[in-house]
Amino acid sequence: MNLSETVTRLVLVAVIWAGWCVQHSFLNSGGLLRNASILNSWIGPYYRLVFNLITVATLVLAVWITPRAGESEFWAWKGGLSDVRVIICALAVGVFWLSFRNLDGWEFLGLRAFMRGSVRAAESDRLVTRGIYGVIRHPQFAAGLMLLWARDLTDTGLIINLVLSGYLIIGARIEEARLRAKWAVQYNQYCKAVPRFIPRRIPGLRELLA
Repeated sequence: MNLSETVTRLVLVAVIWAGWCVQHSFLNSGGLLRNASILNSWIGPYYRLVFNLITVATLVLAVWITPRAGESEFWAWKGGLSDVRVIICALAVGVFWLSFRNLDGWEFLGLRAFMRGSVRAAESDRLVTRGIYGVIRHPQFAAGLMLLWARDLTDTGLIINLVLSGYLIIGARIEEARLRAKWAVQYNQYCKAVPRFIPRRIPGLRELLA
């Protein structure tokens, strides 16, 4: 495959995954659709589940249609670096788990509506700042970034990682704008005290499990 074909393939990869990010952001009930009437209709209580199913389906589709013919290796975690990758993945899984200790897992999966009928859950009236949220503001996004970059990468994978990493970083900023509008001074103080992705200190186990 010549240079022109390679560039064309990588541009197509970027377009496919940027398109996935756009549709994911548009359908997110906490993003562009948060004020849509559909969320206050009969489908509202079940929208999270529908959103999750669409996310998985479109993710599988994006993986399936991503062109890979002629891709080349860009980076591999070889030798002693493979141990580093294991540590990064273990940290990412731990951060994910800690983040869900302070969230409603059933709500996140979209199954909460089936446990309490058709009444839509009200948004939480508290700002979570304890546990892992007292160490970094966006633990799930941070864990996602770690898992993305802990992979062996081809040139195709590199483009996918760059697009998804950009999406996570932008998504974190959008989420912050939404929370800042809701919590105002309290959230500004929280942002000053707690970094976005990279912790400033090593927390104790008791604090993380709070």
